[in-house]
Amino acid sequence: MQSKKILFLIIVFGIIAGAFLIWQFWPEDETPTPSPSPTPITVDETANWQTYSNEDYKFEMKYPENWKTDKCSKTMVFGPKETIEKLVNNGCAIGMAKELIFTINFRTTQQYEEIIVPFRKTDENKNVVLDKITVGGLEVSRYTTNYLKDASMGFKAGDIITDIIVPVESGYLEITLLDNQYMDIYNKMLKNFQFLTD
Repeated sequence: MQSKKILFLIIVFGIIAGAFLIWQFWPEDETPTPSPSPTPITVDETANWQTYSNEDYKFEMKYPENWKTDKCSKTMVFGPKETIEKLVNNGCAIGMAKELIFTINFRTTQQYEEIIVPFRKTDENKNVVLDKITVGGLEVSRYTTNYLKDASMGFKAGDIITDIIVPVESGYLEITLLDNQYMDIYNKMLKNFQFLTD
């Protein structure tokens, strides 16, 4: 009888121990957590670019490291080094406006009304589209001029000019892309445009 009790206790203990071990090691129905996906690394394509600062109108912007900036009369010109050096060595004389590539001009309010406004209208030679973009934290006017026919200053049918008009103290900055093959660079330069604070 004693052996039956011992056998019974061993069986009960074995069942309890087995149940405990099964409970302890049984796989749970867990929802697998997805492994974190790597955060895409944003590459700053303008990290090695040079910075142009203008103290008169209190702004700065970046331009490509293989570009140069110089002054032709009152116009700041930007472009590939060889192009700008050739332009300056030629006394800034141009045969076609496209040779200037990218320019910044200051215009007084009067000059804006007399020069920019009349020129930024659609006529038989050109189609002009006006829209708004943000530059330096300001909403500004962007004029895209598509030449339908050959015109003065060497513009040919199919040429596209993009102007941004940025209001500054006592006038406007006219930021112009004259050679559309540089549109990507122009947009990156505008994206980096910022006003300087005192």
